[in-house]
Amino acid sequence: MSKPIIICVDDEKIILTSLKNEINDTLKSMFYFEFAESAEEALELINEIKDGVDIPIIISDYQMPGMKGDELLIKTFKNHPNSRRILLTGQVTKEGIINIINNANLFSYIAKPWEKENLMLTITEAFKSYYKDKQIKAQKIKLEKLNQKLEVLVRERTEKLKESDLKIKTLLNETLNGVIQTFVALITNADEKFKTKSLRLEELARIIASEFYPNQIWEIETAAKLSQLGCLTLDKKILRKYLVGEFLEEEEINVVKLHILQSSEIIGNIPLFDNIRSGIANIYYNDNEFESTNNISKVLRVIIEYDLYNPLEKNKTELMYTMENSPSIFENKYVHILKKLKITNSLNKTDISVKELQVGMQLAEDILDAKGNILFKHFDEIDVKTLKTISYFSKRNNIIEPLYIYM
Repeated sequence: MSKPIIICVDDEKIILTSLKNEINDTLKSMFYFEFAESAEEALELINEIKDGVDIPIIISDYQMPGMKGDELLIKTFKNHPNSRRILLTGQVTKEGIINIINNANLFSYIAKPWEKENLMLTITEAFKSYYKDKQIKAQKIKLEKLNQKLEVLVRERTEKLKESDLKIKTLLNETLNGVIQTFVALITNADEKFKTKSLRLEELARIIASEFYPNQIWEIETAAKLSQLGCLTLDKKILRKYLVGEFLEEEEINVVKLHILQSSEIIGNIPLFDNIRSGIANIYYNDNEFESTNNISKVLRVIIEYDLYNPLEKNKTELMYTMENSPSIFENKYVHILKKLKITNSLNKTDISVKELQVGMQLAEDILDAKGNILFKHFDEIDVKTLKTISYFSKRNNIIEPLYIYM
């Protein structure tokens, strides 16, 4: 590795010789020295020094023929910003010093004639400062490289954790779905009509959740299905009336509601079901609790009440009026969605072709053209004009099939 070079610039040879002797006496053979008798010569000399060779210190006189010392030091700053610059002179102005400090990062100014001790102390401090900065920069580069390696390792580790996490989530979801299917099977095996009611509540929940809470569809649908678990222990007479939609006395309705709330206790110990359990447990909140009640409870309150009092679309106008005028119990935006439903005793969604579509059917999903534009919206009832329009689009292969309707 080449020794570092100290550049000394002065138009007087005697000054250059004196500098060399005094520096050599103190620092001995730690450096090479290069001397120039003008600023122009110094610039040529610096340009000839190979890349990778340190120039820790540049010492220059101020008053020289041609280019002065301040201009020289400013020019060297462009290609060697880390070198420590020392100005020797007895004639420089205050403005000149400020100019070099601002534009060349001047390390020190020494007046002529100098004292040897002061000169050596300044050069020694400049040398230490230069190599301290160099060491810090080297450590910074090393640290940046280590950080880059660490980032790669973190990314790789994160990807592995994601893969592992995905496997765990998949297994957990499969387990949860298995638990749900087991509960649904219990309901279905108890009475076939239970399955119909469970599916109807699930579809009502999906309709509202899709409109307002797309990120909670699974939770709200699941809560709707599992809210019926407690009804398995209902008195047989009340259960039959509840499932087929017969008129229930107020006392019987209260018994049904109590059993619905008991569903939350049945699923209470299942991991990750906290929101669902809480949603079922708080269905029958008080008026003053409306604002603090979660979305699941509010949706369940509306759909269960709707299904309980309106199993065969009896008294729908009266029911809707009551619900719309109870905003502290029933969320109005949910009620407006249910108000659009034509069929309430069965909300089984099925797919059909355009040829199978008939007047009076109700859409279970939007009808889209080939470009994805909505032609007719979810809940729209098919009339003669609508049927003709859909047939027209279908003949021109400009409609997405199958269509989905409620049966």
